[in-house]
Amino acid sequence: MVFSPTPSITTQSARNILANLCEWSDYEFEEPLKPHGARRGLGRELYRENPQLAQDILRHKSIEATHEGYAQEAAKRTRDEANDIIGRE
Repeated sequence: MVFSPTPSITTQSARNILANLCEWSDYEFEEPLKPHGARRGLGRELYRENPQLAQDILRHKSIEATHEGYAQEAAKRTRDEANDIIGRE
């Protein structure tokens, strides 16, 4: 199954693509992913690795907006980094 990006995509098109991807995967979903849930999941993963990249990809006007939207991820990242440092001693 190959999906070609289009210059413009409707909400319904995004839903259809996500539904097809859910069917294609080996994971059993109660219901197909929705566009906003997919965006949040992508944002969360990007933010964990690189908050600036998350801001750029999610098109937030400021890094502060990205930090606010993913504050829990920031706390987890800080905790994990601190645990890594403590674990090295």
